[in-house]
Amino acid sequence: MAALPQLALCETTAVVGSSSLLLSGEMGTHIDNHSCVFRVNHAPSTAYEQHVGARTTHRVIGPAMLRMFENMYKMTGALATCNGCEPVPSQSLRHSSNMCFNETCIFGHKTRHTVMKDSVLVGRRPANRSILTLSVRYTKHVFDWIQTATGAPETTAVSGGLFALMIATSLTTGKLDAYGFETGKLTCCHEFERLEAAALGNTSNSSGYQLQYKYYEPAGKWSHERCCQGNWLESFDEFEPMRRLSENGINFHLSSIKAGRSSGTASNKPASAPPPLEIVLIPAGSTHRDL
Repeated sequence: MAALPQLALCETTAVVGSSSLLLSGEMGTHIDNHSCVFRVNHAPSTAYEQHVGARTTHRVIGPAMLRMFENMYKMTGALATCNGCEPVPSQSLRHSSNMCFNETCIFGHKTRHTVMKDSVLVGRRPANRSILTLSVRYTKHVFDWIQTATGAPETTAVSGGLFALMIATSLTTGKLDAYGFETGKLTCCHEFERLEAAALGNTSNSSGYQLQYKYYEPAGKWSHERCCQGNWLESFDEFEPMRRLSENGINFHLSSIKAGRSSGTASNKPASAPPPLEIVLIPAGSTHRDL
């Protein structure tokens, strides 16, 4: 078996999430002062530097980003759409054209049932983008770790933000800071209603500026219902895993995660360290699926 790719270690790391809480503080310089800066998917930094910083050394991506790189998304007004994909803001599609060139990009399998399909996407990506992949074996260990942390009967999905936190935990030798992480209904329903009202000009305590920083914008009533009535965001139930990461040394800023607070539904098993990182390199044009 070929040796697995190795990533350089980081002395200090900042992991930047997607919560609009990021806009309530000016942490950009603090973020950029870390030796490594992780971002997730198509998170923008241009025009938000005072809040989220300007540097990016690592980017953790999911299937939507691969489809962007393969030009599977088409702009249809404010939203970019893809057959069988979640819609994303057209602005995000434009931003993604410059991503995964001068930064370490790591792809993560976000759901159990799409592993085979998503592995094929990695091989089909453009050859000018080098993308490492979290191994299927590692991903299964992550699902098991989350299941233990939450006490849930089964875990079938993981967010890109949680993947980024776990990868950074494995690669960081010193201080590890996380910014802008929320879990639970606030990440979706309440925030959707507040920001949608602001975008329509119905309130004065928020702005379209905040609305634009969300990674995936709910589009229309169907998304509002899906957002508020179900747990469709992977991060909805990830409070307990993130809290356990805080006990393992991650310092959360502008976030809803607190080390001493429990979700009330957690497993009684003692907190354990995340599984050791394992990545693979699937060459562009390869049919290897890491299964």
